[in-house]
Amino acid sequence: DLGSEATEVTQNVAATRCDRASFTDEVDGTPFARTSTRTFLIPGADLPAEFGLTESTGVLDADAARTFVGTVRDRLVKCSDRQIGTEVTRLATSSSATRDLTAWRVVSQVTDKSTVTYLMAILRDGPRVAQVGFIAAPRADLDSDAFVALARRALDRLGELEVD
Repeated sequence: DLGSEATEVTQNVAATRCDRASFTDEVDGTPFARTSTRTFLIPGADLPAEFGLTESTGVLDADAARTFVGTVRDRLVKCSDRQIGTEVTRLATSSSATRDLTAWRVVSQVTDKSTVTYLMAILRDGPRVAQVGFIAAPRADLDSDAFVALARRALDRLGELEVD
């Protein structure tokens, strides 16, 4: 297994600087429960330290979970205007009464000659929410379709997260 042990979320490494999503703050007065974060790496692959895939999960009430997802979506829509040198592309979105999934590619200019690319998805299954973040590296990237498929699998597994 190439994933770290799941731990309680103290810092949401899956977040981008656009959304700044926190699994430790209250949402509409509701605290997160059952938070967990896990990072997946490729040991010995000679990749930059920032490379990796992280998933953070938590439980709210259903209304707060919808608000959380809506806030992240709103922040991503406005990010290119607020963060100079950042380009946000929505890759996929779907919503129903009980489930949400939206995925983006966020490219941020670090210097005149370098950028960092994040793939990020926000997910909801009833009161359960998750954020999946992937930081690409040279020779180690996911194309948009592969990341969206990964996010859909994460959404399918999210329903297994205990609520009580």
